[in-house]
Amino acid sequence: MLILFYFTLCYAGTIWPGFISNTIANRNQYSDYTIQVIPETNVPAGGYIEIVFPIQYQSGLGNKAYCTNCTINGHTISFYFTDTPILSVANTLNIYNILNPAERGGTGNFIIRTKRFEFIYDENLIFQTIGIADDIAQLSSCIVSFVDPPISGSLGKYNFAFKTNINLPLGTTIQLFIPNVFIISDNPSCSLYSINDLVIEGNIVCKLLEGSRVQVSGFSNDIIAGSEVGIQISLTNPSYSQVTSTFTIAAYRQGTSIIYTWKTGINGIQILPGLIKDITLLPMQKVRLATQKIVDYQLKFLPTNSLSKGSAIMIKFPNTFKLDGSQVYLFFKSGLEDISETSPLQMQKASDDILITNYKETLPNQIIIQFRAKNPSTAGPSSALDIRTCTDSTCANIIDQNKVDAFIQVEAVASLDFIDVTLNQPTSQQTSTNLQFRITPTFVIPGGAYIKVLLDSAFYVGTVSAANCLSISSPITVSLMCNKSDNLITWQNPFSVQYNVNLLSSFSIVNLVQTPTYAGIYTVDIEIFNSQGSLLQSYTNYIEVKPLELASPTLEFVGPEESIIGTPNKPRYSILITTFYNQIIIPEGGYDPTKQKAQGRIKFQFPTNSLYLNNFLGTAYKDGDQIPCKAVKGLLPMENLKIQCNIYELSDPVKGAYIIMRNFKEIPYRSNIEIHIPNIQNPAFASAEFTITILQKQFGVDTELNIFKKSQTFRTQFNLNPGVSVSQMQISNTKLSGVFNVSMDIVPGNDFDDGTDFIVKLPGYDTMFIPDQEIVVCYIDTYLTPCITYPGVDWILMRIKAPQVHYYTAPIKPRLHIYNLRWPRYSDSVGWVSWTMLKDPFSSGMNYEVEARTLYYNGGTDKFLAPDINDFDEAQILSPKKGKGFVGLNYEFYFKTKYLIPDGSEFILTFPTDFSLDGSYPQPQFQAPQFYSQSDSKPLLFVVSGNVLRVKNIREHPASGPFRIIVQGVKSSKQPSIPQAKPFLAELQVGGKSIVKTQDAINGFDYFDYGTEFVPGKVIFNSITAFPSNQLEYAKYEFTFILTNELLAGGEISITFPKEFYPKLPIPQIDCICNVTGALTSFKSCKLWDYTYIMITDERYQSGEITFQINNVLNPLSGNAGLFTITSKYDGTFLDISDDTLQSVRQLFISPKSEPVLVQSIDFAPRNEGEEATYTFQFVPSTYIDSAFIVLEFPQNYDTRLGNVIICKPYDCIAQNRQIWVSGITNYQPLGTNPIIVIVQGIINPNQNINDQWTGYFGIGVIKQNTFNYIDYNSKAGRLQVVQAPGWSYLYNVLPQNLFSRWSNTSYMFNMTALLNVPKESSQGSIIIDFPKQFDIPDGSKRCAVYKSTFAQKLTCTSLTNSITIQGNTEDKNGIITFNVTEIANPSDEVTIDQILVKTYDGFKKQIIEKSYKNLDPWTFTYKFPGPLITINDDSVITVERGTQTKDLWFKVAYPCALDLIFTPISELTIIPNKIKLSLTDLQQKFRVSASQTLQPGTYYITWKVSGELSDIPYYTPVKKSTVKVTNNKNIRVNVPTLNEVPIGGNSLDTYVSVDYAPDLGFEILLTSLSTALTLDKRSMQFVAGQNNATFRVSCNKTEYQKVSSNNLQISLTLSGINRDVYLLTQTLIDITIIQEDSEPPFITGLLNDQTSQTQTNIIFSVGEIAVVYYMIALQGTQQPSNKQLLDLGPALYNTTQSQFGKVSIGKTNTATVRIRNLRAQTNYVVYAIAEDRSSLFSDIKSLKFNTTNRYNASSVTLTFKQSYLNQAERQNIMKKIAFVLSLPTTKVIEKTSYTTQRILQSVSIGLSIYLISIPTTENFPSPYNMVTILNSRLIQLSKLVSNLDTTTKLEAQDFSPVYPSFMTKPSQVSSDFTTCTVQGTLDMVGALFVISVQAAQDTASPLAQQVWWGYNSQNLAMPANWTQVTIPNQIYQIVIQDLTEDTDYNIYMIAGSAHPGYPDLSTDEKAVNLVSCRTKAQQPDTILDINWAKLLIMNILVIIIF
Repeated sequence: MLILFYFTLCYAGTIWPGFISNTIANRNQYSDYTIQVIPETNVPAGGYIEIVFPIQYQSGLGNKAYCTNCTINGHTISFYFTDTPILSVANTLNIYNILNPAERGGTGNFIIRTKRFEFIYDENLIFQTIGIADDIAQLSSCIVSFVDPPISGSLGKYNFAFKTNINLPLGTTIQLFIPNVFIISDNPSCSLYSINDLVIEGNIVCKLLEGSRVQVSGFSNDIIAGSEVGIQISLTNPSYSQVTSTFTIAAYRQGTSIIYTWKTGINGIQILPGLIKDITLLPMQKVRLATQKIVDYQLKFLPTNSLSKGSAIMIKFPNTFKLDGSQVYLFFKSGLEDISETSPLQMQKASDDILITNYKETLPNQIIIQFRAKNPSTAGPSSALDIRTCTDSTCANIIDQNKVDAFIQVEAVASLDFIDVTLNQPTSQQTSTNLQFRITPTFVIPGGAYIKVLLDSAFYVGTVSAANCLSISSPITVSLMCNKSDNLITWQNPFSVQYNVNLLSSFSIVNLVQTPTYAGIYTVDIEIFNSQGSLLQSYTNYIEVKPLELASPTLEFVGPEESIIGTPNKPRYSILITTFYNQIIIPEGGYDPTKQKAQGRIKFQFPTNSLYLNNFLGTAYKDGDQIPCKAVKGLLPMENLKIQCNIYELSDPVKGAYIIMRNFKEIPYRSNIEIHIPNIQNPAFASAEFTITILQKQFGVDTELNIFKKSQTFRTQFNLNPGVSVSQMQISNTKLSGVFNVSMDIVPGNDFDDGTDFIVKLPGYDTMFIPDQEIVVCYIDTYLTPCITYPGVDWILMRIKAPQVHYYTAPIKPRLHIYNLRWPRYSDSVGWVSWTMLKDPFSSGMNYEVEARTLYYNGGTDKFLAPDINDFDEAQILSPKKGKGFVGLNYEFYFKTKYLIPDGSEFILTFPTDFSLDGSYPQPQFQAPQFYSQSDSKPLLFVVSGNVLRVKNIREHPASGPFRIIVQGVKSSKQPSIPQAKPFLAELQVGGKSIVKTQDAINGFDYFDYGTEFVPGKVIFNSITAFPSNQLEYAKYEFTFILTNELLAGGEISITFPKEFYPKLPIPQIDCICNVTGALTSFKSCKLWDYTYIMITDERYQSGEITFQINNVLNPLSGNAGLFTITSKYDGTFLDISDDTLQSVRQLFISPKSEPVLVQSIDFAPRNEGEEATYTFQFVPSTYIDSAFIVLEFPQNYDTRLGNVIICKPYDCIAQNRQIWVSGITNYQPLGTNPIIVIVQGIINPNQNINDQWTGYFGIGVIKQNTFNYIDYNSKAGRLQVVQAPGWSYLYNVLPQNLFSRWSNTSYMFNMTALLNVPKESSQGSIIIDFPKQFDIPDGSKRCAVYKSTFAQKLTCTSLTNSITIQGNTEDKNGIITFNVTEIANPSDEVTIDQILVKTYDGFKKQIIEKSYKNLDPWTFTYKFPGPLITINDDSVITVERGTQTKDLWFKVAYPCALDLIFTPISELTIIPNKIKLSLTDLQQKFRVSASQTLQPGTYYITWKVSGELSDIPYYTPVKKSTVKVTNNKNIRVNVPTLNEVPIGGNSLDTYVSVDYAPDLGFEILLTSLSTALTLDKRSMQFVAGQNNATFRVSCNKTEYQKVSSNNLQISLTLSGINRDVYLLTQTLIDITIIQEDSEPPFITGLLNDQTSQTQTNIIFSVGEIAVVYYMIALQGTQQPSNKQLLDLGPALYNTTQSQFGKVSIGKTNTATVRIRNLRAQTNYVVYAIAEDRSSLFSDIKSLKFNTTNRYNASSVTLTFKQSYLNQAERQNIMKKIAFVLSLPTTKVIEKTSYTTQRILQSVSIGLSIYLISIPTTENFPSPYNMVTILNSRLIQLSKLVSNLDTTTKLEAQDFSPVYPSFMTKPSQVSSDFTTCTVQGTLDMVGALFVISVQAAQDTASPLAQQVWWGYNSQNLAMPANWTQVTIPNQIYQIVIQDLTEDTDYNIYMIAGSAHPGYPDLSTDEKAVNLVSCRTKAQQPDTILDINWAKLLIMNILVIIIF
């Protein structure tokens, strides 16, 4: 055992495991790298991962490399984790476009570190190496072509064709690099196709890889050079038309990123637009499509591809077919949705085309639009519209297109524009109107002509007559006839009416037509025919229908005075009031993104902005701003919305601004509507026109429903001098956010009278004073005055109407009261209350501003009162730290206010005046955990100035939501200006205005009590050590200490060396490394200043020991090295200093110089960088070594772990922190001819030194345990040279003979290529095979041979530590080498192994020439167990103490054993038993391992030889060898319990002494009574080999007890015997307690059974006192045993009773439970029990009957065979093999017979129907029904054992349902003879009859049915019995009972059983047992009853087998 004292520098943790992979492994190629690292240590946010690439890579990694959140500098990449920690989980890092090394072969080690600031958390200098492969060959004849037309968005097939110029081995995968614009499924459909009638063989599978690469695998053979390969694959084309980027085809080695050959830059594919389908282009009216006709068209179309965000639809018109330019008519009907309400879909005329943009992304959907266009001027089919969907509005990239199908058929008829059409009532909403048309014919229109007028379908046409159609000639004439069809009106002119060429002609339609519901410009079509029906003229023009005017509209400006432009400007602001009745139902004013549902709007159009001051309408709004407005009447808001108004076009100087009102519910027809808009700036003009329009938004168009225009007159301003007046205001509540009332005096200069308008303007701010939802009430004096409030501007309008208010004359001072106002969220005073009186001084009917007053507050000139600021509801310091001159103070403040904190608020925390928050270094840290940033652009900011902290940009915080402010690292003043407590103040502001603040400015919400001045604490020195401590050696120094005071991050810890002893110290990061562990785990920096190392911390220190380490310090001369000083400092203040009174703990004593170590050699092999090597150290110390450690020190360029697994030979060792501590060297006498040789395996060589290839110096020392100084030491024991990484040897193939786990003799064939020569054997050349760690190949020679190779004639192979060295070539050889190696032991577990590697080795140079690499030659295999598994001790290590045995260990199988196996152990250990039998149906068997007390501690193995296996191929997986660890810990507990109290004259009952681990040979415990009153039942307890417990009893002698009373009532125990030294008694003296004499016998109070199964049950015994219960379990009916039989624990009188005996102790709980096993399913049992108490008194015998649970039913199943007939031998063999596969006895698989009551289904194939029968004595098996499921899963296995089994047909189980036959007639006697009786019975179904015979004289009771079946009488004694099978129901069956006694009366008992296979179903009814009397005949005198027991037993066995 190795026990070490460590003094080593605690370096960083490691980073391992992990991996490095690249996308291309070939040399000189740009590749993407993925590196996964798992750090050992979590790194806080702000850290980074550093990756150092080996020198084989170029500096800069090729100058194209890039990555995310990283920097690349030289060979180093740093990944930064600024805001997140680096966790000790898998971190995956990606670097792109790295240039691979220029040479093939291996790289050096990749180096990985995690760092933060200067501190290295984890480091791995040997993370991984990788291999670089050869150049890439070039494919030829590479073409990518399409099979299906390459239409965008469609699924198409593509052909990839190429010709290979090299052989591609089996397993090669083809990767298709496909442009990322294609959409590829995870497993795209693909196949091989022929080229030149040849097709490559294979069943290929395609899989999508990262980066739009498709991997093609599944080629059946090698692809020979010159082969032409065709691969067809299905791809979804890009979503828009384009020429794709280029393709690449590459052939990869399987499982690697090696490209054998490739072709890049294969031409891309021209992708065609997808097809726009289902196009219809039709006129909206049934018009003749004449040339030049203006027609309204509807266009429908369906894109093929989805429309993504930002896409557009363009409809391009040909030059001959144009949109109508005079009247733009565009409607979007359906198919797309707005992005949002504020970003609606746009459809607009773009030049001569239609462009649709700004819609939500959508799947393909039918799109419908309407437009007005002018037909082509030539007849015939028109040019088609070009309909496109595009990626954006430029339509540079087309997604779908159709430029063929959208055309019209134009007729050869000219269409003319007629002059006009006039409506006498041109307004909408179905107004009756007359239409007059004026035309100028180009041809003569003769009399009798027909005129056809087609009106738009929106018009309403009534019932027609000739009088409705008139010709306007002189005179007006009525048509000859007039009719209509829908909206086509046709009439015939009188023959007297003729229209001449170029003369104006008119005709009209009167009293027939009503206008459309909605205003608009509609088309009208006219055609004129002669009386013969020939078309003469065709016309088209427009009809304009105007919106109907609003009813009773009014428009009023309260204060209609024009603004004045001048110096200064004098604006006037008014309230716009409009009232009207709508003339149409106005739809609700909501929002529909589909544009299908009509949405109402009310629009207020203002004059051009040029009429306004500064082009502003009212207050300076931005375009789209919401402005105050009020729906006073007629409008109700939509649910959950508010009616709102928005203003637009503020910046358009021509259009003028307009206001849109929305969010109202549907407005019924002729609703009385009143709307107010306050704060409107009047124009600087005397007159201006205003328009109010009711709009309907639908289909992307605003339709005017009603309209009202008014020219408003504005008068010059009244000559008014606004004045001021004093108001004695009263405010009811002055608290922020509270409701308040205000009362104020007003001093009007004019009378109040009827018609006066009075406006009060409150100086509102923030949320204003007038709440949106609350009702404001106004009074003048005591008169309630109606008032209208305008939230948002804080105006109140009172319109004085008699008799609502008293009239006041000018001198009167009325008092104005306003109730239910609300204070805003913060406190401010922004202005005065003002009021304006408006009345008409000129009798002009217009109310002017006759006076305006500003009300000064309460007689002064103050603005309106600022509300009182509330205090915080809660404000406190949760964790203060107070004191004068303290630094690093930490504060946590808690606040709560019931007021909402608005968005953008600022929190101000004011510290006492002597604090300076910005005067500390490090800067204090601040947190506000409950506050959130306003936005990303407005982050939460902490701003300090002096003693004030401001938290800015706070997002809205809920009312009553508490929040905390945490401040860390604050310094308090040493000399406060005022020596008294100073307050803390807090305030919340928004916009610089207070919301809440501390009200008590003197005391604050808390205060700072300076108290006592800070005094630095003392540093507690725990230790200062140097290793080694020898003089003038470079040592690692360690300081362990504890700081008294806390130290925040950013603090300083300084360690000062005594300069007189240390004149030159190493500089961190240059000469040495600093490290810290313990209570601090990292630092920000470590610097040397003079003689002081200063460490800046980056984490908070609270308490605990700190360990600071520095290496490479040169020790001074031996002796005292002076005083070291340690201090801590924060913010310029020393927190802890060294204690000058304690100097001894601050000193270090240097040891004298050590004796030298003579180093004879240090060698290692192989010497390549990054390779795992074996190091050999050969040296001679100077000093005799009785017991010491050898320390091997490695240079700094080795990793701290040195390797992954380090093994030393021939000694034990531990490797850590670049040191190997070797133990086990004892009694060594230094001698040059007897050097110490230490071999160390598993060291991973460092990277080659770029300068001189040398490592640093090794050190070798000898040291005693727990010391710091070397006895012998050589710090420069030697250096080594590391050579470059090996080249690459191509491992073409590895072929194992099998992949069975635990197979001990497997052959492996290898095929490799050596580019460079393998030196001949005489030059120490060899090939080495490295098997991975999953193998455990025994050392020694192996058989191997060359195979089809000229490498060597004969090979020798030797195995050592899983590596096999192969030699035998007599010449230097290279090229293809093929050989095999046998006798390889496969891995012992089911496992996927790491890679098998091969190396070519130059033993002379001790370096690997070439090798295979894990990333280039991934020869790994998955091994499976060849059969069912047998586990020993659950495959865990067995531990045994020498001198003892283990507890019971187990051989186990997961499913019952199918064979009778015997395992014989082979080992130095003793195995008990020496043969372990695992029999058929067993699940487990136990054994023990015993270790002799003389056996040396260590690891031992047990190999197992098995017999009973199948002869050809073993059925079970070979058993894994067992590992046994033998220990020498001793002190195995002997558990001695406390004894029961002993009654006088009684005994203790059995006391159980036990050991968990029985002895190997034995020991005994000597028992001695220390009192004559106590007697023992034995003098010693023997524990023989394997025995775990023993008992003894203590009795109390009544007579002696009365003599000695309670003195020395003890028992002593002493260990003796062979194994006594191993054990330890838990008690050696036992105190005995004596109680009163007991004369009452015990009583069994309870006897129950519980948790009963088929073969087990719990028996619960309850006794009223401490006792021992003796019990017997037997078949029900068994005679009650005697007391003696129970106390003696048997034996049973008759074996047939199946009795079990036992006893159990009942303690103070009065209850004990015993688990009874080995019962039989569905069987009746009885328990008998008797109790004995401590006075040896006995209870009565108590009994309990119970039944075990039912056995499983048999199940039938039919197996199908592919043959026409099965003979009986075949059937028997099949059933035997089924039994084997299911591990059943052969008797449990029987053929299904035809007489059973179960119906047999006939099968078309030959089948074998069988029954599976349960075993009632074991629960190891599932039910037969479930065994069929197991059989299903093992059909393949069964098919290997029997011929022609159909494994494709699923087996269906059918359970046998229990049935209970009945007797048709009472059983009766047939006859009798001297020794026989014949009886008969008849059953109602097939089954069986069972009988027994009992001599009537001896018969005590009727037996149970189960007893009759077994052949037992009622007491379970075997009797003459017989049975017969009943195969025909209702037929009499006779049974003969033999071996009876002559002339004797017998009771014959008969029962009926079902045909249930194996176990008949027996009725449990008492009447089921039938009695038949029979007397045998007399022949001779009676003889003694002689029952043939053997014959009966055989008969019973036969019964059980058959059933």
